Amino acid sequence: HCRGNPQLIMEFLRTLIEQDLLRYAGGEWSIANAPAAVEAAIESLQGLAPRTRRLSPDALELLEVVALDAYQIMDLTSYPRLLVHGQSSRMHRALSELVDASWVELQEEHVRLAREALRHSLIENMSLQRQRELYGRLAERAFALGLPAIYEAHYFLNAEQPSAAVEAMERFS
Repeated sequence: HCRGNPQLIMEFLRTLIEQDLLRYAGGEWSIANAPAAVEAAIESLQGLAPRTRRLSPDALELLEVVALDAYQIMDLTSYPRLLVHGQSSRMHRALSELVDASWVELQEEHVRLAREALRHSLIENMSLQRQRELYGRLAERAFALGLPAIYEAHYFLNAEQPSAAVEAMERFS
């Protein structure tokens, strides 16, 4: 089921541990004699969709933004403006939901994925149009914050807006 993908293997093992199906004790690993539960964990590998479907729309949107902000360039004050509703209170509720569900962690003024291995899967689950839209918002926010133009250019390139990326780099030089 993991097809040799180390990220999927790690996520599967983490799921087994979280569900108390895989235990380490006395220097040995043991797996629970619960075939139905192990099978359910295997089925969860088919993608993140079942887990992300349990998130509110606001939490899912914030999770997508965090996944695309791989270098944690944005801080907590930036996230409301990156979300379609633009409301700080809704962003904080979504953030609490993600923290409570162990999707993300707070690191000083930044939000990071609790498991870096999830980033690739989360991005894969987004349509290209969605990725472009969110990268475009990240680029615009980087500009509004006066961040170094390289960040703006990076996001515009990922949004498949090369001319905007070039303009940002021309301001940089």
